[in-house]
Amino acid sequence: MKWFSLKDKLKIIFLINIIIILLGFIFLGYFPNNQIIINIGAGLLASGIVAIFYLIYPQIDFERDYLHFRQMGLIDVYHRRDQNKEYSLLLQKSKKNIDVLGLGLNQFREDNEAIIKEKALEGVIIRLLVVDPKSPITAIRSYQEKDLKGETIEIPLKKLKTYVKEVNNLVNLSKKGEKIQIKCYNAVPSTMIFRIDDIMFVGPYLHKLPSRTTITYKLESDTELFKQYENHFNELWNDDECTLNFE
Repeated sequence: MKWFSLKDKLKIIFLINIIIILLGFIFLGYFPNNQIIINIGAGLLASGIVAIFYLIYPQIDFERDYLHFRQMGLIDVYHRRDQNKEYSLLLQKSKKNIDVLGLGLNQFREDNEAIIKEKALEGVIIRLLVVDPKSPITAIRSYQEKDLKGETIEIPLKKLKTYVKEVNNLVNLSKKGEKIQIKCYNAVPSTMIFRIDDIMFVGPYLHKLPSRTTITYKLESDTELFKQYENHFNELWNDDECTLNFE
C-alpha cells in the first residue's frame, strides 16, 4: 500500500475543510428558519475557516517576516519622498542630531528654515551635505531627471549660504546653540539621507525619475540598515578628497 505524502495529506485536509465551509453556507442559506441548523451551519463555517487559516499560516509566517524587517531597521515605506508633515513633527521633537544629504537642499531650506533655525539655537547638531555646483555631477543628475527637459539642476548655494550665515550669526549673538555645518561633495548622489535623532529617511536617486517621486524608507536607530547609512554619511562627510568645507 502506498502511503500519502505530507503534501497530499494537507491537500486532502484543505479540500475537506472547503466542503465543510460549503455545507455551512448551505445550512445557513436553505434553512433560515431552523435555529438548530443555523447554529450547526455557523459552527461548520467557523471551524472550516479556522482550519484553513492554520493550514496556510505556516507557509506565510507573517510574524517571522515582520520581525525580520523590524530587526533590520525598516519601520515604514513611502511611495514618495515629500513626507513634509511627518518630517515637520519629527523636527519639532529633535534634541540631538539632524543630518541631511541631498542635491541642493533648496526645497528642504524653504520648507524647514524656521524650525532649523530654532533647533540650531537649541543646540541640535545640524550637518548638511550638498553637491558642489561646480561639479560635473550636477549635469549628470540633470540628465537623469526626466522632468527637467534639458535644464540643469539648480544648486542654490547662494541662498543656502545666506540662510546659514544668518542662523550662525544668531547663534553667535545669543552665545548659545550650535552653528549649522555645511560641506559640498563631488560624488554621484546614490541616495538621499535625512536623519532626525533616532529616525532616518533614505531614498535612491533613480534614472529618469525626479527625486521627489521616488520611494523612501523609514529606519530606526541601532539597526543594521540605520548604521550602514549613518556610516555612509559620516564617511562622505570626513572624506577630504571628495568633500570640501562650505565657503
